[in-house]
Amino acid sequence: MALADFIGLSSFNSVDLFGSGPHMIFPDGEITDDILRGFAGVDGVMCTTLGGRGWPIPITGLLTAGTMAGLNDILIDIEAAVKAGAATLTYGYGVLTYTNVKLFRPQLLAPPQEMIIEGSWYWTVRYRIDARILA
Repeated sequence: MALADFIGLSSFNSVDLFGSGPHMIFPDGEITDDILRGFAGVDGVMCTTLGGRGWPIPITGLLTAGTMAGLNDILIDIEAAVKAGAATLTYGYGVLTYTNVKLFRPQLLAPPQEMIIEGSWYWTVRYRIDARILA
């Protein structure tokens, strides 16, 4: 696949934050909060479910840009999206759509580095962002 194949693969609030390189979005199961309570003289515990706390959606990939400044601009856009409120996340060219999604904890998994992709030099960085569909 060429780098251009990832443009438009996903969007957050109609902005293609992750399309500069290959990326995956993995929706996970719903998180619930529970209270476990034991009683004297009774074997076992009682579990009370307090309700849903949202669905985690890890986003991982490789950001690419022709210059370090370009890569920094992408990182600034992602940081702005993290600071913004919840929005709609789409993936698979609009096949999967998640509403009321908030981005949390963007992490760079390695320092930015230069590498040759498709015969040209690019600045790249691997990342992970924890997103969550708010309940």
